[in-house]
Amino acid sequence: MRSVVICAVISGDPPILIHWLKDGQPLNSNGDLKIEMVNEFTSSITFTALKRRHVGRYTCIASNIAASDRHHADLRVNVAPIWLFEPEDIIAITGQMLVIDCQAEGIPEPQVRWKVEGSDLLTNNNNVKKLQPKSIPENSNSNTDSNSFHAVISNPHMQILENGSLIIKEVNRDDHRRYMCSAFNGVGSVPPQFVHGFWESNQVKLGEIVVLTC
Repeated sequence: MRSVVICAVISGDPPILIHWLKDGQPLNSNGDLKIEMVNEFTSSITFTALKRRHVGRYTCIASNIAASDRHHADLRVNVAPIWLFEPEDIIAITGQMLVIDCQAEGIPEPQVRWKVEGSDLLTNNNNVKKLQPKSIPENSNSNTDSNSFHAVISNPHMQILENGSLIIKEVNRDDHRRYMCSAFNGVGSVPPQFVHGFWESNQVKLGEIVVLTC
């Protein structure tokens, strides 16, 4: 969808020159925006498609032989979340720390949520909180039953960091489950990404930190 920013001079003697700045720097037409004079008193910027890089302060400067004036306007672009990292299955070893990264970007900054599969978790620990079925997006490409996933809550065993990473302090057999990370920011959301658990293996050396990218 195209978007247009217009600068119109209400009064003044022609000829009037109008030029634009973005964040204090001269702005000219390029591949995804076009600057043109609509008439002798009006200039416009046409964006073929707004993107993150268009965010900033735009300044319209109008001048004639007598004087010049300027006006500022801030452009904010809301961007639906996109994944910076996609999930991969992992092999871990009992007793070791595990870091699972789930990172997304967007404007506003997305909130990342973690969910884990397994209804029995509700009765034997405080790692999870039951969610209603509607908490799992209907457009998920997974055949997962939404009733089987529950929200992960930070606790001594599992912690969710500000950057979206999930840390499991000491992996145990009960942690061998499917994990799901999702991101949303009020503009949109991205399909949840699944990690299909991990288990004991001698392929990881004792003392190493295993990193899983989601």
